[in-house]
Formats: sequence, C-alpha cells, structure tokens
Amino acid sequence: MTAAAALWAVGLLVVPLAWQLMGILAESRGVILFRGEIDYLPTSYFHEVLYQLHGGKQSVFRFSPVPYLQWYTSRQGWLAFALLLLGLGIATVDRSTRWVLPASLVLIPYGVYVFAPFIVPRNLAATLPFAALLSAAGLAHLLDHIRVWRARVLAAAGVATAVAVLGSLQAWPLTTVRSGFAQAATYLEQHGSHGAIAENEIMRFYLRDEGRGCDAPRLPARVASLAPDGGVGGDYAVVDQYFSPTALYLAHHAQVVARIPTSGTTALNEDLVASEDGVPPGSQHRHFVDLFSLDHLHIPVRGLVHPQVCTLDQLP
Repeated sequence: MTAAAALWAVGLLVVPLAWQLMGILAESRGVILFRGEIDYLPTSYFHEVLYQLHGGKQSVFRFSPVPYLQWYTSRQGWLAFALLLLGLGIATVDRSTRWVLPASLVLIPYGVYVFAPFIVPRNLAATLPFAALLSAAGLAHLLDHIRVWRARVLAAAGVATAVAVLGSLQAWPLTTVRSGFAQAATYLEQHGSHGAIAENEIMRFYLRDEGRGCDAPRLPARVASLAPDGGVGGDYAVVDQYFSPTALYLAHHAQVVARIPTSGTTALNEDLVASEDGVPPGSQHRHFVDLFSLDHLHIPVRGLVHPQVCTLDQLP
C-alpha cells in the first residue's frame, strides 16, 4: 500500500515538474511562459502556484458542495445523476482498482473545487468522461444480477435509450443559444447605426473596423460625455451591467429600444452568464443586453471632456 501511495505521489508531481522545467528552458531562450498577475514580471510556474494558493483572491476557502450537484442534475438529468451515485456506491463497496480509479477521478476534483473561491461549472468539466464511465459500469454491474438474458438485454436497451433521449432533450436547447451582443450588433445594423457606446468590451469585436479600429467606444465615466459634443456621439448605448453612474443615468433617463437575453435563449433551465458568475440554477436572475436610444437626451457639457478612442488592442 505504501509503494502504491508513493507511486501515486510521483505521478502527481510529473506534470508540475514538467511545467517548471519548460518555463526554465523557455526563459533561457528568451521566451517567457509565466508572468506575475500583479507586476507582470517574469516568474516561475511554482511561484505562480504559490501565489494562487496564498497570495491572491484564490487563497480564500469557501465550502460550497451543493452548486456543482445542481449544475450536474440540470445539465445531465436526474437519471444520469442516479447512475453516477450507483457507480460511486459500488466503488465504495468493491474498492478494487478498476472501480476506485474512475471514482477518484470524479471525487477528488469535486472535493478540491467545493472549497474554491470561484464556483463555476466548467471547473469539473474534466470529470465528465470518468463520471460517464462510472455510470455505465454501475449500470452493467446492476444488470448482471438479472439472470434471464433476454430481460437483461431489454433492460439495458431501455435504460440506454432513456439516458440518450433525456440527454438529447437536455442538450438540444444549446443549439438555440445566441449571443445577445451579436443580436445587439444586428439591431444596430438594421437601424442604420454602425456603432454605439458600449459598457462591455465584447461589443468592440462585433462593431470593429478594418485593422484595429472599432465603433464601440467605452461607456464614459462622466454623464457629460454622452452629449453630442462631449467626445462620444452616436445614437445608441449598449449596456449589460449597471455599476457606473453613467449606466444608472441611462437606466433612469434614456429610452430602452431593445432588451435581449445575454445568452440569447429562454429554452435552458439556467442562465449561462449567471452560471459563469458562480450562481447555480434555482438562484439565478436572467442577464440582458439593453440598447438605449440617446436621441432625446439633453446633456450639457461641463468642463473638459476627452474624446473616447476605440481600438481592439487596448481594452479597458
């Protein structure tokens, strides 16, 4: 048992040591692979690992075991979740290598990420193949107890069909997902506007010019900059977050001409943007991209206002 544990420990160290060595070799040839997040100076792989664990926001531990289970059942369905629990239960009882190995590749990442400061469903994406393997093995183990061969085949076909059908029903709504920013750009084009003030830098890439220019200057910090001679101009503003005074001003004084879901669909059981923000299904509020008309705003310019510049190589 001690030799096996030592072998596992050595195996876990192979990849970090390889990254550290590649970083050293690359730096010796003038190529920087790792830089500090704060000072952006060249550093090593191990130094960045230590920073992630102890130096930054990521050093905070928050125990959140439920959100990942909510995301799994929302995206995979209750039947797939039940089969996964069946496989984990058999692995707990059997405790052989063929069962413990896939179970550990599901449970260990889950155990690590439930303490992560940032809860997002993609953290456990790498465990899905092993979860599927464990579920299939659990189902096969259960079917082995059916002595009648024909009944066993029918049961296997029935469960497999149910999993496939339910999985398809869960996955099909993803084909309807469209970017709300892309739809906002289409709205602007249809209404004869080639640009807009934007809160989110994503709009810069939908409203780009040839080269590095674009027609989506940043929503200014000063409300006065919204005036026609305040350095921004334009007929529309695209806002998806309301943290700045200018965005709040538009929410109270400007006309909303279009409101589009950020993920572009209502067919899913979750809001993908909210999930990426760490909010699990059941506690989510839909995110929207709002288009405001600036035609009827009367804003006097007070003081010096610097023109807004929009380039793709200098994101705010």
